[in-house]
Amino acid sequence: MPEADVSAQELDADESVEWIFGVILSLSATAVGSLGRILLRLTHLVKSKNITKWGDNSLCIFCFGVFCLIVNPGMDVLSYFFASPTLLAPLAGLTLFWNVIFAPMLLSERLSVFTVGGSFSALVGCVLVGMYGPKHDRHFNNVEEVYFLFTDHVFMIYMSFYATFVLFLLSIIHWKLFGDFWIKLSYGITSGTVGGFFIFLKCSIELAKMDAWDHWFTWFILFVTCSLPLFGLFLLNNSLRTYDALFILPLFHASLVLTGSTSSIILFHDLQELTFCRIRWYIVAISFIVFGVLLVSFHTDVKNDEEEESLLQDELSISLDNDAVQKDLSYNNNESSTWFGEIQIMYGSISKAGIESRGHSPMNFKIGA
Repeated sequence: MPEADVSAQELDADESVEWIFGVILSLSATAVGSLGRILLRLTHLVKSKNITKWGDNSLCIFCFGVFCLIVNPGMDVLSYFFASPTLLAPLAGLTLFWNVIFAPMLLSERLSVFTVGGSFSALVGCVLVGMYGPKHDRHFNNVEEVYFLFTDHVFMIYMSFYATFVLFLLSIIHWKLFGDFWIKLSYGITSGTVGGFFIFLKCSIELAKMDAWDHWFTWFILFVTCSLPLFGLFLLNNSLRTYDALFILPLFHASLVLTGSTSSIILFHDLQELTFCRIRWYIVAISFIVFGVLLVSFHTDVKNDEEEESLLQDELSISLDNDAVQKDLSYNNNESSTWFGEIQIMYGSISKAGIESRGHSPMNFKIGA
């Protein structure tokens, strides 16, 4: 066999396993990021003495948590060197699984059926993505090939729809339309949608491989790559200042997975080389992940309702106890008054009998007589 054919086969073999490194890095990134967020939460609990088993090591816990959150995006970026966003973006849903592992272990939190079920659903979805998702990765020879992808009519229609959708959600947030529920819903969806365009990160990496720093399109893609996640984090931070994180974060992750998957499918046409069976299972996998995220969100609503009901029951029982105490006090006062009145009557009868026995009329009896 000629040496050229051997080298070509070796190259194809190397490219066929590159996606494995991307998946490993992406899974590790979700684990490290989840651990970092859990450790930051643990830092506050240790400082407030709500958890005592860790002693006074809040500073060490905080530093390690920050280290994890710094390493996390670096691992994400490296993963896109080896695989397509169509394969890697849905793996962000595995964050729910890592939360189920780390939260009881470090925070001593109790798991519920909704949390375990949602995390298991997301785990099944991620496994299906790894089995049936696209394994090939697009490689480009020049800047014009990347530029051509963004001028595709289907992609431009897709981006126009997404831009209109995001502007509509931002108008709900800015002008506070349709009530409080729709505002926090818009916050969660918008922050995940804006931050989920991993296609720009992938294109930035491909352009960097070409050393195409002398082309304006490279700097434009880099600008979009940096600005969109920052804007998403800005929206996420503003939403968490006002609304419950247990409602916002599941919506954020669901929107992140959907946007990352659909945008990569439209731009890179990753599903064209898959069979109909694999495409069907890939869609089922995405549905499992989104369902798991929303199931965890539903658990938070039930939990909040149960907490509010428990508080109302506590307040009602306290009110009933106070009423019972007041009734007991009133009853005791009435009994005391009755008892004191009986003593007065009894004492008056005894005095009257003593006066009559001395020959005095009780009506004419005077003190000193």
